[in-house]
Amino acid sequence: MSVTNDIGAYTLVFLAAKQSQEIDINIKNSPVTSMATDYLKQHTRALHVQLDNLPLLVALASRQLDREQYHQCLSCFYQAYSVIETTLISSPQNKQPALAYQARLSNLRHELMQLGMPIPGSHDVPQLQISTAAHYWGARYVLEGSALGAKFLLPKIQLSLELSSPETLIFFSQLSQLANSWPEVITHINQIIILDNQKKEALAAAKKTFEIFHSHFSIKE
Repeated sequence: MSVTNDIGAYTLVFLAAKQSQEIDINIKNSPVTSMATDYLKQHTRALHVQLDNLPLLVALASRQLDREQYHQCLSCFYQAYSVIETTLISSPQNKQPALAYQARLSNLRHELMQLGMPIPGSHDVPQLQISTAAHYWGARYVLEGSALGAKFLLPKIQLSLELSSPETLIFFSQLSQLANSWPEVITHINQIIILDNQKKEALAAAKKTFEIFHSHFSIKE
């Protein structure tokens, strides 16, 4: 990445952080008139930009990605999912067979072991609290949305690492397949999260989910 691009990226992060602070100040008293997924997209955009501009995730989307960086990314994903996935799976909201959360940790662990990488331990990071359906689907919104990104990244990672088949990228291959359920997920979210307080609860969980990912990927900076 050029020096000019670096400056642009970090300027964008600064502006995103400022936008996020302004949203936090105004959101409590602002009326919610949009559909739940539109509301979540609008109010997590700054957090999404901040996360995507962390150096390790910039590298993941780069043609210059190397194996060490990829391994570091997998370790960070494993640590983040270790916090988030356990909470989601144990939630009473995860009982709908058609839309139940599909575990990712086992594939992350399997890929790390195949690569000869140690299974990373935990860090002192924010914890996800799920006490309502809105909390649950706010967190799922972030995770299932990230699967769309994985579908875009999978061929790029395969090309950067010069792999003959994407099947060796176990974690990203799984996410890429899960991306196909995105239309059902957003339809369901918009059907059950209607009231203003539900949307704000969903947003709180979505923001906490972003925060957990940010905490783990920031450690590697």
